[in-house]
Amino acid sequence: MSITKRMLLASGATLALTSAVRGQGQPQGSEEAEDYLLSYQAYHLMPGGRVRKMKLGDAGTAAVKRYGQEMPSGHAILYREGDKHYVMTDRRMDDGSMLFDRAADWRARS
Repeated sequence: MSITKRMLLASGATLALTSAVRGQGQPQGSEEAEDYLLSYQAYHLMPGGRVRKMKLGDAGTAAVKRYGQEMPSGHAILYREGDKHYVMTDRRMDDGSMLFDRAADWRARS
């Protein structure tokens, strides 16, 4: 077997092995997926409405834990209207139902 064929086979095997190992342990929709917020990631909502997804290091994590507030539930909505930003978390309503149980009616009809 020629050296070129050996190099191609070795490169292909390395690529296949790397892809297989990299895929293990990743949640459905890997780190590149927009619909997952993994540990140590954050969304930065800016005044103009721009949103930036970023990975936080130790200093960023410490700042969030020191100055941020832990949300009381697993559901949250970030909303922007004009120059105002809102965060809404799920909570029990006066009638005993949960706020986000009503979310089916909240979407705009196109």
